[in-house]
Amino acid sequence: MILLISIREQARRELREILGKEYDVLALPDAREALKRMEERYEDVSVVITDLLETEKSNYELLHKMQESEKLRDIPVMVVCDRNMDGNLQIQAEGKCLEAGAADFVREPFVPGTVQNRVKGLIRLRESTAMLNILERDPLTGLYAKEFFFKKVEEYLSEHADQRFVFLVSDIQGLKVINEKYGFDMGDIVLNTMASHGIKHIKGFVFGGRIEGDKLAGLVNDHGIDEIVENLAENDAGTPYPIPNVIVKHGIYRIEPRLNVKPKGMYDRAMLALQKIKSQYGVYVAEYNDELRKDLLLKQMILGSADDALKDHQFKVFYQPKHDFRTNRTCGAEGLVRWMHPDIGFMNPILFISLFEQNGFITKMDFFVWEEICKTIKKWEREGIPLVPVSINVSRRDFEIPDLADRITALVDSYDISHDMVHVEVTESAYSDDPERITETVRKLHDNGFVIEMDDFGTGYSSLIALSSMDLDVLKLDRSIIENDKPGSEKNILEFSMQLAKMLNLKTVAEGVETKEQMERISQLGGDYIQGYYYSKPLPEEEFAKYLIQRNEKPAED
Repeated sequence: MILLISIREQARRELREILGKEYDVLALPDAREALKRMEERYEDVSVVITDLLETEKSNYELLHKMQESEKLRDIPVMVVCDRNMDGNLQIQAEGKCLEAGAADFVREPFVPGTVQNRVKGLIRLRESTAMLNILERDPLTGLYAKEFFFKKVEEYLSEHADQRFVFLVSDIQGLKVINEKYGFDMGDIVLNTMASHGIKHIKGFVFGGRIEGDKLAGLVNDHGIDEIVENLAENDAGTPYPIPNVIVKHGIYRIEPRLNVKPKGMYDRAMLALQKIKSQYGVYVAEYNDELRKDLLLKQMILGSADDALKDHQFKVFYQPKHDFRTNRTCGAEGLVRWMHPDIGFMNPILFISLFEQNGFITKMDFFVWEEICKTIKKWEREGIPLVPVSINVSRRDFEIPDLADRITALVDSYDISHDMVHVEVTESAYSDDPERITETVRKLHDNGFVIEMDDFGTGYSSLIALSSMDLDVLKLDRSIIENDKPGSEKNILEFSMQLAKMLNLKTVAEGVETKEQMERISQLGGDYIQGYYYSKPLPEEEFAKYLIQRNEKPAED
C-alpha cells in the first residue's frame, strides 16, 4: 500500500493516476491520523509519500516520529517538492528532510516513469530491510537477535569508550513448567512481558537482545551495583505478568574496557553469576567477580584437557577397602577415579565429575575406569594376590547407552573375569531420571551374575520406590546418615535404614566411617561392611595390593 500524507489535491490526483493501477493508494490529510494508521497496519505500508512545504512543520515532525518508532523507522518516505518553492528554500528543506529520515525526493511536474521507478526502488528497499530485520530482531520480543545484539554491543562500547556499562542477563525460572501448565502461548506472553515491561524499563537500559530460549540480555549504564540491584527488584515487582509467581533472576557483569572482553565473553560471565544463584531461594541478582572468573577458567581447562588426559592415562584408579565385621578382613573395594594432572597435580573429583556428567564425557571416562579395574583384577589373579570384588560406579549418563548391560558384560568377559568379582554401583538419584530403563538395565546385569549395590542411599527422593523396583544385593548408606546419627533419638534414620535393609534381605555398607565410635555403632546395629577412613583412605593400585595382602594374612575371627 502507498500512503499519501498531506498531499495537495492536484498532486494527490496526479499520483493516484500514476500509481493507482499497480498499487493500493490511500490518502490521509493529517500526519497524526497517518501515524495512528501506520502503527495499526505498518506491515501493509510499503511507501509513504508526503509534501515538502515551506510552512508545513507537521511533515518534519512526522519523519522524526517515524524514526523514533521501532516499527515505522524502516518504512521508506518519499518527499514531493512543490514546483512553486524557492530554490534555496527547497535545498534547505530537503536537507532537513534527509536528516529526519527521508529516503528519496520527486519533483513536480511529475514524470510518470520516474515516479514509478522510484517507488519500485523504495519498495525493494522496504522488502530488503524487512528481510534484514528478520535477522536483526527476535520476532517474539522485538529485541535484537543474538548475533546482532553482540555486534551492537561491541560497536556501542567502542563509540562510548568514556562511559561505564554493565552487561545484564535475565532468566525466567521454570519457563518450561509455565509452558506445560499454561501452554506455549502463555509462555510466549510471559517472555514478551519480561522483554517489554521488564528489562526495557530498567533504569539506564540502552538496548537488549534475546540470546536463547528464556534468556534476555541488556546493556545498562553503570550507575552503581547497589542501585542497579535495587532497581531490578523494583522492576521485577512492578512488571505486569499475566500469571502469578513469575520469578526472574539476573546475572551482572561490570564491563572493564581494559580487559577487552568480547560480548560473548561478557554474556558467559554474567551467566556464570546467574547460574550461581539459580537454585538459591530468595536470591535474585548476582554479580560476576574474580572468584567466579577463576572457577570459569578452571572449568574451561578441565573440559578442554579431558580428552588428552584420557589418552595420556592421567586418570588413575584408586581403591578404597571395604571391611567385613564378621571376618575382620578386607572383603572388597570400590574403584574410584583420580586425576593426576601434569601441571596441577592431584585433582579432587568434586572439581570434574559433575562437569563431565553435564557434557557427557563421563561415559568415556567410566568405560576407561572399568577397563582399568578389569585389568587390575586379572593382574592380581596372575600374581596370586588375594582376590576381592571391586565395585564400579555407573553414572546416570551411562544409562543413556541403550546396550549398557551388554557392553559391561562384554568388557568383563573380555578379561575372563567371573561376574561376581565386579559389583555394579548405581546411585539412588540416577533412578529418578529414567526408572524403566535403569530398572531393566539393572535386572539384566543382575541376571548376568553381577552384584548390584545402591550407592548414596538416603540422598535422593525415590529411595523406597527404587528399593522395591530394582534387583539389589547391597545397600550403601551415605556418609550423611552416619554423620548425622543421634543414638537414642526416636527418629533415627541410621537405625531405620539398617532395619529396612534386613527386611529386604540386603547387605549393608556404611560409607564415610571415620571414628571408632561410628565403627562400633555400625557393628552394634548389625552392619555388614564398613568403607571409610577409619580403616583406610582410597589407595593407588600397588598400595592397595599390599594392604590387601597384609589385612588378609591375619587369621579370621569367629
